[in-house]
Amino acid sequence: YEANSMHGATTGDDIDREVFGGDVVFKHKGLSIFGEYFRRVSEPELAADFDSEGYNAQIGYFVYRRYLELALRFAALDPSDTTATVAGVAVANDHRFERGIAVNWFMNKHSLKLQADYRQIEDEARDRTDDEARLQMQFIF
Repeated sequence: YEANSMHGATTGDDIDREVFGGDVVFKHKGLSIFGEYFRRVSEPELAADFDSEGYNAQIGYFVYRRYLELALRFAALDPSDTTATVAGVAVANDHRFERGIAVNWFMNKHSLKLQADYRQIEDEARDRTDDEARLQMQFIF
């Protein structure tokens, strides 16, 4: 008998996690470079230990003063470095990758801007690549 199992409050498997991360930002004369890395160490009580890691990088440049910016982005994630199976599904090849391009039009700095981007997301676990396009307007008042 497990009291928490009656209420769905926990799986009964406590996981100790440690997360490490860092980022770098550089801006100079219309050029911006951003990079971020993280690593998570997970130690489940009832299963094998596993790590996760990922990073993303973006470079942007204002091609027209401080109004029109073009940007490129790349990101990668490995949700689990284990070669075990979870619920009968192998998680050895579960990397995810993202590649994208963006165009940003700043009409009044960040208070009024139009953003458009296209990205391709590759998911090895599902053996699938998706294309995504977004358009958004930001108003801050």
